[in-house]
This record gives sequence, C-alpha cells and structure tokens, in this order.
Amino acid sequence: MKKGAMMYDTITPTIKFWIDQHIIHCEIYSGFGKINSESEIEKIFINEISTISEGKFLPILINLREVNDSSSIRIFKLLSRNTKLNSLVLSKTFLVKSYSLKGLLLIYNFTSNLIVPNTVFNDYDLAIADCTEVFKNFNGKKKKKTTVQIEDSRFWIEDGILFCHFKNKDANYKLDTAKVEIFIKTVTKLCNGKAMPFLIDARDSRGTFSSEAATLFAKSPKLVNLRISEAFLLNSIGIKLLITSYKRIYDPITPYAVFSNINAAKQYCIESKNKYYGIS
Repeated sequence: MKKGAMMYDTITPTIKFWIDQHIIHCEIYSGFGKINSESEIEKIFINEISTISEGKFLPILINLREVNDSSSIRIFKLLSRNTKLNSLVLSKTFLVKSYSLKGLLLIYNFTSNLIVPNTVFNDYDLAIADCTEVFKNFNGKKKKKTTVQIEDSRFWIEDGILFCHFKNKDANYKLDTAKVEIFIKTVTKLCNGKAMPFLIDARDSRGTFSSEAATLFAKSPKLVNLRISEAFLLNSIGIKLLITSYKRIYDPITPYAVFSNINAAKQYCIESKNKYYGIS
C-alpha cells in the first residue's frame, strides 16, 4: 500500500483511499459493489474523502478496473450524480478496463448536467493527466487574494465567492449600525460591482445585533445588488437560531442555507452563482 493510504475494511478489504500529487485515489476491488448497499457505499466515500482531504477541494480518481462490468455500472450511476460527493471534490474521473464499458458510461454521462464533471478513461496515464489538469486549472484561476481585516472580522473574495469571517467571543456583544456601515463599504469595494454569493463564517462568533443593524445589513441597496445568496457556516445552536430569526424577520428574500461543513457551503455558493449567471 502506498504511504498515506487509508483502507476501509469493514467486511473485506475491497476499497482503499489515498492522496498522491493533489489527487484523491480510490481503488475498488472485486466484490465491493456486491457486498455493500448504496447507502453504505455513499457513507464510505463521504467519510473517507472528508477525512483525508482535510477540507481541500481535490479531483478524485476512482479505479474500477478490478470490478466486473455490472458492478462498475452500478457504482458509476451512484457516484456520478451524488450531490454529497460533489460537495467534496473538484471532479470525478473513472478508470475502467475496456473501451466498451467506457463507451457505455459515457453515454450515461452524456445526459448529466453537473457542476462537478465526470470523465471516463480506460488508460491510467490519461486519467492521471485529466485529474492533474483539473487541479492546475482550478488553482491557476485563483487570483491573488486580497483580505480586508476589520478588528476580528475578515473579508475576501475567492473563486467568485465573498467570504466573511466574523470572530467574536463576547456573548454580550451587539453589532451596531456603525460597524455594519464599515462592512458595507468593505464588501462594496471588494465586489467592485459584481454580484456574487456570500459565505458567512460565524463559527467563531457569539453575541447578537441591534434591530437597526440587522435592517441595514439586510436592506442596504448596495448589498442587495451584490448578494446572490448566503451560505452561513455555523457550529452552535444559538447562532443558528439567531440567523434563522434574522432571515425570517429582516431578509426573507435572499436565498440562503446553513452548513456545518465548509466544502458543502462552497458548493452551495458555486451552484447559486452558476444559476444566477446561467452557467451550466
């Protein structure tokens, strides 16, 4: 086994995961598809990828060459359109053992319209090259990140998403309109007129906000024109209840979702951005 490989060995050692050269490798052996139910397969992939990727977006290479055709088709159908898996990886590359199976899976894949692409190869080197290209393109598109720090809060743009990280440990803190005005100026400058999804990380935040501050943040014409959607990243029931009340009372219009996993939050932002701009 390669250094750093992680083996999933519940019934028999029929699958292993490891990372090499910025690619998540998944090698599946004979019997895996027969033994495991679809829910078990999904759970294995989600758990192992979440663990070894450590929050990084990477392409995954799924090697099906040791699996028979019927199991390969079953696994491909399950994983190729799995939304939970899509939230964890940049792309999915499937490696199969024959041209005929490759052609069959490509026909099935042709009907898919996914943000996270699927590719199928029967040549290992071409599959590796495809994953490497995806990783290079993803990182090559990233511009130098400009981060604006306002006391313990940070704002930056990455992959067409506005990130807002609020950090405050004082449970008695109350956000006021003066601070919101500063936030609005910062966001307006960073976005530079381009509408984008907001990813708001409040995992390190406590406290509340004044009614005036909430109204300003929700109704400011500058933010309304720039805000496509909101993904709230939370890790406490108290803040979740606060955000739910804020959305219900002050801003019931802007689409939003609450997450505990940053990759899932990013995926939601990517999907809402592509929908807004008509990108398929």
